[in-house]
Amino acid sequence: MPRPRTPSPRPAKHAATPEPPLGLVVAAPLAAAAIVHGAGIGGFFAADDLDFLARARGLDPTPWSWARPLPGMLRWRAFTALFGVHALPHLLLAWLLHALAALLVARVALQAGMGRWAALAAGVLAGSTAIAYTSTHWASGLGEVMAAAFALGALTLHLECRRRTSARLAWLAGACAIGAVASKESTLLLPVAVWAFDALGLAPGEGRGARREIALCGGAAAIAVVAAYVAAPHLAGEAYALDFSPRGVGANLLTYGAWLVRVLDPIRDRTAAAQPRLAPWGLALFAAWAAAAWAERRRASRPVTAGLAWFLLFLAPVAPLARHTYLYYLVVPFAGAALAAGALLARGAARLPAPAGPWALALLLGAGVANDARQLKARVSLQVGGVRVDRVARESGMVRNALADLAAAHVAAGDTIALVNPFPILAYDPTTGRGHAAGPNSYLPVVAALRHGAALRLFLPGVTVLGMGDDIPPAWARARVFRYDNDGRLYDQGRGVVALDSLATDYLLGERFAEARATLARVIAQGSDGPELRWRLVCALSGLGQDSAAVTEARRLVARWPDSPRARKLVAEDEAHAAAARAGR
Repeated sequence: MPRPRTPSPRPAKHAATPEPPLGLVVAAPLAAAAIVHGAGIGGFFAADDLDFLARARGLDPTPWSWARPLPGMLRWRAFTALFGVHALPHLLLAWLLHALAALLVARVALQAGMGRWAALAAGVLAGSTAIAYTSTHWASGLGEVMAAAFALGALTLHLECRRRTSARLAWLAGACAIGAVASKESTLLLPVAVWAFDALGLAPGEGRGARREIALCGGAAAIAVVAAYVAAPHLAGEAYALDFSPRGVGANLLTYGAWLVRVLDPIRDRTAAAQPRLAPWGLALFAAWAAAAWAERRRASRPVTAGLAWFLLFLAPVAPLARHTYLYYLVVPFAGAALAAGALLARGAARLPAPAGPWALALLLGAGVANDARQLKARVSLQVGGVRVDRVARESGMVRNALADLAAAHVAAGDTIALVNPFPILAYDPTTGRGHAAGPNSYLPVVAALRHGAALRLFLPGVTVLGMGDDIPPAWARARVFRYDNDGRLYDQGRGVVALDSLATDYLLGERFAEARATLARVIAQGSDGPELRWRLVCALSGLGQDSAAVTEARRLVARWPDSPRARKLVAEDEAHAAAARAGR
């Protein structure tokens, strides 16, 4: 009788990957944010910061815009009143908001039932992304991370209200929706994004959530923003023109998509415009994202699809901008990309054997954090002709250098200073990153950074700053003169004839002979004279081709200071020429 066949054993499934401790889910995003963006706390004011400071201190009568009151008028006035002109409080708040947004991304993943590994991955991606560079290193860019924190706060409160009904938390979510729109008007579609999380199964629980409160509060804020923009556009003008054509919007969307995956480019938004050449990158990203969303269409919870919805909804308001395509516009939408990527990474790690999955995920996330830190460092340090390419790093460095040198020179209240540079100043094209000789209409980074010298008055109360130029007009005759360089460094040149004499020397070095002659004439007219000064006048006249006048000045030098080294040298040269002439006969 045949023996019954023993069924072959089924291959054993991988043991379930143990979940990471909750403390690691919290600590990892914070560590990533600190590693990549922590140095921003030690930065300084740059670009528009100086204009806002001047308004907050009452030095600039320009009215405040109605838009973005939380990071704008309210924050600048409050912080200036409390902390003066110190950048640390602004930049510390920016980092704290960014770190909070990263934690909220991880919290949303946990509330949506995506698991701790997905939450950890999403939080680390959100905390480390180099996309947040400008918003964490530039005080004026703080509105992006503030909007992200408020928007994610509204979402996580809604998810919490799905778990347990709480009218207080629901209305707090509504308040967060108002805060998001008051931080950046591009968040006006927040109620739709929250609805998408419900529709795509990422809001488990029997509670009613906070969709109604978010819709009422966020919707009212959005309507107010749209009405105010129609009545009085706060960003009016050609620079913020809108292009709703499919070609224009598509070019922007594909550019933003490409920037998500071009993680080896330290300054992805160098041109601050859509980059049609990157369309293949954007198409590949959105095609892969759509395929991943399609693959989960039968799942009860679809985080990849929800992430795509969040990304597109918060990108939609800025996509029609015709001439403003900035990397930091991705700060709020990136939360959706982080959630989708976290879900995909966790699924991939779960398919590996238990010991290998967590290690592979950790190595991948570690490599991502290291790359973000590397690209951010490259962005800050990249230079063209001695001028930093990135505007925030460039201008903050210039202002900081100038203030440090003035402090070292003991400039104090009651002083009057002027900034002069007689050498050819480097002009700079921020779009191409090329430096070139300055022309009459050139963009001079150091002049722009110091606001023609006016920016220094913000930090030096009681000090009169006459301005910046390439000479010392008579009106500046009593000022203490500093020669400035392309990087904002200042060099004390003294006052009066001392400063004029130094300026004349610099003119000669720069071969600006006419200016050197005129300046030396001013020095002599003020009663200062000597063999060295006359020698420089001889050089200036020779450089202008006025040989007879140069000979006359040389003879005057020999006659008045016959024992000076310059006179002896001139006499020796004349004797050598005479001897050579006799020998030639």
